[in-house]
Amino acid sequence: MARQFGKDVEATLDVINLLDRKANDIEYLYESRLPGEAEVVEDKHFHLAEPRSARVTLPKQF
Repeated sequence: MARQFGKDVEATLDVINLLDRKANDIEYLYESRLPGEAEVVEDKHFHLAEPRSARVTLPKQF
């Protein structure tokens, strides 16, 4: 959503994860070995989705 204020200022609003969904942004499978582990282990790795949040941006052009 954006709103123009004059010819050189525009405000934008971004809502991230509006429904506050509990999910992973990405999931992938690969082998890894931590220090002290004897063998390589195949495991699922993931990055959680961002929690519900809002971001307001107010750029000014010169």
